[in-house]
Amino acid sequence: MKTILTTVLMVIMASMMAFSGCATTEQVRSVEPSGFLGNYSQLKPGEKNEALLYWINPDMDFKSYDKIVIDPVTIWRNDNSDIGELPPEEQKNLQHYLYLAVKEALAKDYEIVETPEFGTMRIRMALTEAQGSTVAGDIITTYLPPAILINAVKRLSTGTSAFVGKAAVELEIVDIVTNRRMAAAVDKRSGGKHYEGSTNTWADVEQAADYWAERLRLRLEELRNM
Repeated sequence: MKTILTTVLMVIMASMMAFSGCATTEQVRSVEPSGFLGNYSQLKPGEKNEALLYWINPDMDFKSYDKIVIDPVTIWRNDNSDIGELPPEEQKNLQHYLYLAVKEALAKDYEIVETPEFGTMRIRMALTEAQGSTVAGDIITTYLPPAILINAVKRLSTGTSAFVGKAAVELEIVDIVTNRRMAAAVDKRSGGKHYEGSTNTWADVEQAADYWAERLRLRLEELRNM
């Protein structure tokens, strides 16, 4: 005998066969620095299309850099993050996904290298939070009217939707020869409520990684053209 939840999910899934959804990722209201960057005194709140906290060194000439070294992504937790409690294999997969997303995006404009030389930037990154979505709850709060109301209340109080995945990242760019800081950023994103049939618990975290990678590429492009 099917449970009520199973029946509801079957109805919802059947109704979505002709529905073309679009998964989204959205910035949350605030983020707590983890300590990975060490010095946060330079960072300031970002505006539209910027990280929640960021800093760009006005004295650096980004046009003079055409190569990038990308360090392996680190898992870095603070007191309010449970990312360190994830199974090691899941941590490794998330680290690898973010690394590859950034590498693939930046390889369009830069030579990705492994050895220090002049004209090379070094990118350090850490995942400081990563929480997978609760797929069944995400579906219900997207399509079932009473649950939609519950989700709306949560968004008003916290700025994020119910049952979606979340991720936070800290990033620093330095001159690989001098180790002088060129830029730094802290950001956090959560999944939207546009279900597209995925049952991947980590889809929202992966979408955040893809977004960060592309935004980093575009921001560096802007800085090179200034």
